Amino acid sequence: METGFFSKKNCEILIIFLLKERDDLLINSTDDLQRQFDKQKLENEQQKLEIERLREALLERDAIIEEQDKRLLIEHETQAIQTVFLIEILII
Repeated sequence: METGFFSKKNCEILIIFLLKERDDLLINSTDDLQRQFDKQKLENEQQKLEIERLREALLERDAIIEEQDKRLLIEHETQAIQTVFLIEILII
């Protein structure tokens, strides 16, 4: 029976220890990757919500601009009609 440091029993213990260390490192690495993935997923969801909020704000702004354009067009048409009416009065 071997009695030195590299005895069969010590080698088996060392192999078991190294395998456990490797497994622990793999688990920790996997956990880190999962945390990074979860964090990135959360950030992506927040960005999607922000993009949707901005899109809705743009649609609201466009609707307001369109309404203002309609009002301005009506005002210009009214002024043009009034101007034509005044010119006709002055001509008569």
